[in-house]
Amino acid sequence: MFRLGLLIYLILWCLQFGIDAGLKLNQNNPFYEWNMIDKGAINAEVVFFGSSRTYKHYNPEIIDEKLHVNSYNLGNDGTAIDIQRIRNMAYFSNNKVPEVIVQNVDITSLFPTEKLYKKNQYFPRYTTRNFDILYNIDDAIFIEYVIPMYKYRGYLNVFELALQGYLSIKTENKNYKGFSINNSSWDGKFEKQKQQLKGVLDFSHVNFKERLLVFDEMLANLNAHSNTVLLVWAPEYYERQELEGAVLSNIKNKYSEAADKYKNTYFIDFTKDSLCYHKKYFYNSYHLNGTGAAIFSEKIADTIAKYHVFK
Repeated sequence: MFRLGLLIYLILWCLQFGIDAGLKLNQNNPFYEWNMIDKGAINAEVVFFGSSRTYKHYNPEIIDEKLHVNSYNLGNDGTAIDIQRIRNMAYFSNNKVPEVIVQNVDITSLFPTEKLYKKNQYFPRYTTRNFDILYNIDDAIFIEYVIPMYKYRGYLNVFELALQGYLSIKTENKNYKGFSINNSSWDGKFEKQKQQLKGVLDFSHVNFKERLLVFDEMLANLNAHSNTVLLVWAPEYYERQELEGAVLSNIKNKYSEAADKYKNTYFIDFTKDSLCYHKKYFYNSYHLNGTGAAIFSEKIADTIAKYHVFK
């Protein structure tokens, strides 16, 4: 009986290995950028890290053309700095050192990740190195590491996704070098949000002192793997900033102080940029639309050129 149980256990591990290997070959979102990283196929001179505010704001096509470099947007939707470390470490392990790293920062970057967004993207990344980061977010991770196939519960489409990888089946992917454009106009949700608030956004659930320690750890790693690091606070609609109150200026100061600890590391603040005062450049209070992102990307290219001379 023991031998039969052991045999089944080993078979399940082999099956899981095969599924994860297929996911690593998948050329569609959310796997494509991960798999490009794993293959060492990016090797950009300028790399953009962060959340959806990176994913939606930094257009490599514009930046490449203006700076005559190879840049790549590795922003990951629905992530904060704690979980972003997995992508950062994977990139540094498999690709050449970038000359410039642009890390988008803001208040929500410091939020603790309470749930793994699009969890299936992390299935092939259940490694010893990533265990602590994942387990601190999801208590089920321990069991998922030990029991083969258990992590796929609720994600039965992984079989199809793995097959897509093995068969090199591509679905529609509109992203360009990791950048996802949104050409929508202002969605009006912010006005409804303001009515529900008492004049200020509530950040009481965030232990900023603790989260800044996590950020400091990540920044040290970024600094060790690049010649120049820019901590960029991308534009956000000015009325949202008013709701952020004193936390806004306090966190800006913390980022600036963090940058000052390192050589060739700079904090760049775009919260007073002219883009912030016009709804026509945003699709919501926190994200630029395609028009706004194009203008911002031009400005980011100029900023990079100001702080770094390419070889």
